Amino acid sequence: MERAKEVAALLKKENFSFVLRSSLENAESTSVILLDTMGELARVYSLGQIAFVGRSLVQPGGGHSLIEPLSHGLAVLHGPYVENISHVSETAHNQGLVFQMTNPEELEQKVHTLLKNPSHRLEISEKAKIFIAQQQGAANKMADIITQCLNFPKPN
Repeated sequence: MERAKEVAALLKKENFSFVLRSSLENAESTSVILLDTMGELARVYSLGQIAFVGRSLVQPGGGHSLIEPLSHGLAVLHGPYVENISHVSETAHNQGLVFQMTNPEELEQKVHTLLKNPSHRLEISEKAKIFIAQQQGAANKMADIITQCLNFPKPN
């Protein structure tokens, strides 16, 4: 949301037809919906097939969550700057669930490749759901490890 105006200007410059989410009810058909409202990203992910995770292509980056789009079974693309999510990125990358892009041209090519290959997207989707299931319960596992290290009795 913090970059909605900037992204809108880029879309206009490149002659993309788009509508702001806040104006969607009054809009005609469009292929690009620019989110400018809070709390809707998860619902939008459920409609997609591919996601690009923002704040990862240029410095200062850090990357937004990979877990959200993976939990919806999406193929996930991100830039090289994922220090905030490197623990998830590395594991998911090794499993072929996320793909690192280094420039806009590479991003465009990968999107085209994924869109042309629905069987590969389905395979990624199935693997992503397994990956997410394996990640569940991490907080409880960490609490158990910390409790053991501190020699505290485990609560009932």
